Amino acid sequence: MTQDTLLDAALGFHQLGWSVLPVDIHKKPVVRGWKRYQSEQADADQLTQWFTPGASGGRIEGVAVILGQVSGDLVVRDFDTADGYALWSEKHPELVDVLPTVKTARGHHVYARIAGCRTLKFPDGELRADGAYVVAPPSRHIAGVTYTWLRAPSSVESIPLVDVSVFCEPDPCEPRETRETKPLPAWPVAPDSPAVPECPDVPRTPVILETPVIPEFLGCLVHLGSQELQTQIETAIAQTVPAGVGKRNDGIFRFARRLRSIPELSGCAGISMRDIVRRWHEAALPTIGTRDWDETWADFLHAWERVKQPYGETLDGVIERASKADDPPCALRFDSEKTRLLIRLCRELQRMASGDPFFLSGKVVAGVVGLEIATTYRRLDLLVHEGVLVRIRKGHTGRASEYRYLGG
Repeated sequence: MTQDTLLDAALGFHQLGWSVLPVDIHKKPVVRGWKRYQSEQADADQLTQWFTPGASGGRIEGVAVILGQVSGDLVVRDFDTADGYALWSEKHPELVDVLPTVKTARGHHVYARIAGCRTLKFPDGELRADGAYVVAPPSRHIAGVTYTWLRAPSSVESIPLVDVSVFCEPDPCEPRETRETKPLPAWPVAPDSPAVPECPDVPRTPVILETPVIPEFLGCLVHLGSQELQTQIETAIAQTVPAGVGKRNDGIFRFARRLRSIPELSGCAGISMRDIVRRWHEAALPTIGTRDWDETWADFLHAWERVKQPYGETLDGVIERASKADDPPCALRFDSEKTRLLIRLCRELQRMASGDPFFLSGKVVAGVVGLEIATTYRRLDLLVHEGVLVRIRKGHTGRASEYRYLGG
């Protein structure tokens, strides 16, 4: 293996939109202050300088990829044993043929994308996520083994978004704790809904107050008087309470996704749901390792802002809604139904993303609206020039761009 080989790999990963680092034979980064690349990517010129023959005193023996949001929500399930990977493969044959996979010195690395995920530990390895890094092919292990792709990624679109549950199923060899589920106390029901005062500090749609009112959150509390809403929240709690230690972060993110799918809550500020999250925390106390309420509350607020796709929301559902929706006024300026469908699709994606930008791949959109890929990119440029869209960031080769829908 030569430095040129590592450079080619590093540039290839960069084109996939991944944040890349050089590492030594002990899998340690050779770049000072490397943690800055947990939130920003080195450019191609920097990579070329790092991987130049003789750079860093000849200590570079591999290339590493930083995981998480900086690399498009990339995660890696690290199976330390062949048996662990084999057991997972038997349960998920539909993913074995899709997810990029690497043969390592001891087991396998399986690449996927999961939004808002943190590193989780398992008996047979771990799920590495936001901020962590993984050594990638064609790096050389200290034992003399070369990391090898069994199934290499061809593009960003070839790495699907999956639910974290596909990697977090309980180990059948581990004893399962049996316990009696303690019923949750009834929700306090407000007899009447008072008027909603102004709440200038929360840039969300005002929600109805619960009584009694806590002064510092005046106008920002969720009213829980609706029996239907209570039932939906109780269901979200029951379905996301962690099954054991090490699953708290995943449970919190899944809880946030399920709450986002409830229409009465989807547009609310996270700070308005303190009491709801407190109930989830109380229900989770028998099984979670981190019992500090403040930690759960902080993690929920972080997760709430990062949820881009509510529970049960799929691209097919977005496409179906867009195809059936009425044209917004700005679409009437265009003659082609395919252009108008593209506008409606962008409007639905913006609704999903709330006030944040949304990602859009020209290749994916081309198949949806029935245009050639090159034509799709020109139509997107047209919508930018017309002021229907604003392009926040243009994607690298094979990576989706970020847009914001302006409408009009």
